[in-house]
Amino acid sequence: MTLIIDNFFSEEELMEFNKSFEEAGEETIDNNQSHADLGRKAIQMKVMQIPKKANEIAGEGLTLKGINIVEYGSEFGKPNLPPHFDGDSTDLIINVQLKSNTSWGVGVDKEVFYIEDNTAVIFNPNKHIHWRPRKEFKPGEFVRMAFLRYFNMDNPSDYSHLRYSIDHEIFSEINDLLDIQE
Repeated sequence: MTLIIDNFFSEEELMEFNKSFEEAGEETIDNNQSHADLGRKAIQMKVMQIPKKANEIAGEGLTLKGINIVEYGSEFGKPNLPPHFDGDSTDLIINVQLKSNTSWGVGVDKEVFYIEDNTAVIFNPNKHIHWRPRKEFKPGEFVRMAFLRYFNMDNPSDYSHLRYSIDHEIFSEINDLLDIQE
């Protein structure tokens, strides 16, 4: 099940997330090569006051595992998010579009959601294939996202068997949708 929630963060929370990204020092930037391959810059958030709404959605059985903020744009490479499962212990992910100046859909299974700033797409990233349609970003275009990951700390899930290559047959129907346009 995929849940969409508009106005996810309060104005103050949204400003804090954006400020954290904009003021990130080099020590917080994740320079993993895969980020360049995906046309994005990512930072690990220092845990701050977790929005009440996020914890309410996650429920009592799940604990926040981490928060990443990612910005996709041509200055970081060619933005690309092929179909995949995360293949980790995450049981729930809250993807919130923080700030953008272009539209880029979020694909979950065979459905594409075109969201606005401060809208969340919520699902289990290991039970649902997720992806982004192909899009050519013009210079200066960007999409900034926050990913809040939750897991069951008392009984962690192991989804490592879902680390399929991008050409695996499980993604064949989704690969046919990558050229979908808004």
